Amino acid sequence: MLLHVYTANLIMLLIPFTKIAHCVLAPLSQLVTAIAWKFPAGAGDRVAATLGYADRPTWLPKARLEIATAVHGKVDNQ
Repeated sequence: MLLHVYTANLIMLLIPFTKIAHCVLAPLSQLVTAIAWKFPAGAGDRVAATLGYADRPTWLPKARLEIATAVHGKVDNQ
């Protein structure tokens, strides 16, 4: 029973320090993620050019793009 009481006291003592640690560590983890997952400028355009989609807008799916090219009379290369 005494072990149970001491363990509860230890947990109650550590709770504020773990919250302080989260206040410090959470922004650091977000910073590391923002730095590590940053793509170089123009990477999307280079990938589209490599895949042969440089002339297509990226916000239109292929099916809608084919309908739009048929309506506007533009030739689709794919």
